[in-house]
Amino acid sequence: MESNFIEKEWINYLLSKPCSDDSFPFGPEAHVFKVFNKMFALIGYRDGQLAITLKAKPEDVTFLTEEFKGIERGYHMSKYHCQIKP
Repeated sequence: MESNFIEKEWINYLLSKPCSDDSFPFGPEAHVFKVFNKMFALIGYRDGQLAITLKAKPEDVTFLTEEFKGIERGYHMSKYHCQIKP
């Protein structure tokens, strides 16, 4: 399945960041990535589709959501997150 390949690629990429660590604090369906105990990314599925939520500045989130169809504000996240639909 292509989404599994994409998910693994994202996991490898996020874990390659300096000082990054991963965990499942919200259960097995939400893969959380942190740097120095601060969350910067989350991988999960929403409505059966792979979704990657990334931390970003609010003004960047506004620009990205207006510019790209596959990016939307993070579901159940603060204004500092955006969600990418690969």
